[in-house]
Amino acid sequence: MNRQRTTIEPTVPGLTIEGSGVAAIGNNLPMAIPKERIKTIILALLFIVFAGAVSIAGLRFANPEIRSDLVAFTIDSDVQTTIRFSVTRKSPDKPITCRVIARDITTAIVGDRFVEIAATSAGSIELKEVIPTRSRAVTAAVVRCLPKDR
Repeated sequence: MNRQRTTIEPTVPGLTIEGSGVAAIGNNLPMAIPKERIKTIILALLFIVFAGAVSIAGLRFANPEIRSDLVAFTIDSDVQTTIRFSVTRKSPDKPITCRVIARDITTAIVGDRFVEIAATSAGSIELKEVIPTRSRAVTAAVVRCLPKDR
């Protein structure tokens, strides 16, 4: 019975066992930067620019010129609600106007009031305001505070 001899020599291009007896990878690799690497670098740069822009916007909006916070509210009667709120401003020497509202169970506005806050030396103040309502309110809120000249 005759058997065929199988070869043990490498069949991968670039590998050789001649000479020193050590297999070596040939010099058949591309020398240019692959397009995928260029796309990766461009996407990484775009991500860094986007993250920087979002960070700057976040810092700007996280610390506004005028900040208003609801402290508490009480439902005094069917025709009156009392609200306590605080206002913090970077420029306390300018007067501002705040809008406070009262809502009923259907979220309709049943009381609305504009509160004028004069210029003070304190950067943060707490106010208490009575809101007349046309029906029983269930909640109250500070809508917004703006400089008086706007």
